[in-house]
Amino acid sequence: MNQRTRVFLVLIGIIVLVAGASAYTMIASASYMNSAADYAREHYAEFSVPEPLPGAIPFSEPPVRVEAVARYGDAIEVQITRRYKTLRHSNAEFASTHFYSPSANGWQIVPAPESFWGEQHSITTGARINILHPQRDAKLVQALLKVVDPALEATCQHWQCPPQAKVILQFLPVSDAMGDLIHPSPRLTGVPVNREADEDFWSALTAEAILALASQVGQSPVAAYHEIMRIDLYVLLPLE
Repeated sequence: MNQRTRVFLVLIGIIVLVAGASAYTMIASASYMNSAADYAREHYAEFSVPEPLPGAIPFSEPPVRVEAVARYGDAIEVQITRRYKTLRHSNAEFASTHFYSPSANGWQIVPAPESFWGEQHSITTGARINILHPQRDAKLVQALLKVVDPALEATCQHWQCPPQAKVILQFLPVSDAMGDLIHPSPRLTGVPVNREADEDFWSALTAEAILALASQVGQSPVAAYHEIMRIDLYVLLPLE
């Protein structure tokens, strides 16, 4: 066997070893992530169910889907999709994000790592609304802006709002955020994943923004209610 052949066989051996090690690592990582998802699926009833919007009632049934989607060190990001009955629909699906780390008893829920959220002071600006949000919610917020801003602009044309009239909506990366136009990130409470959930989610936030605008420009809640009814919120949907 000449020198060239020996070198070639050594290189082939190294490639096989590296490929085998990479495959083993991928399989081990997938198994680790699936273990977290299995735990979440089996223990879903032990944890409080998030409220994606006021009046949403979760079905007393196993989640529609439980998926491990990413790994952050020891922590596994798990998305849990549940069905809800809302004020307008009987089958709205929302997906909330949870994080699990190993514990003595298997797995435990832990806070989201900071790297998950990215920049936490991003601002998406519209003509009549500014939305403060973590970078993680940027895509969702852009879709929301396409719904809420035209509705507020149409309302202001009807009410003849002053040029400076503008509302501020905040999404915070904490589950206990509460206040007028202040909400937890939808990642924590539930991102809409079907059309029924979309309609309720966008409509609820648009109605809330119109009520806030009414207070700012001296319109009554009754006037805001009539404006909400005048605008067909169901046709104000995000991009497909």
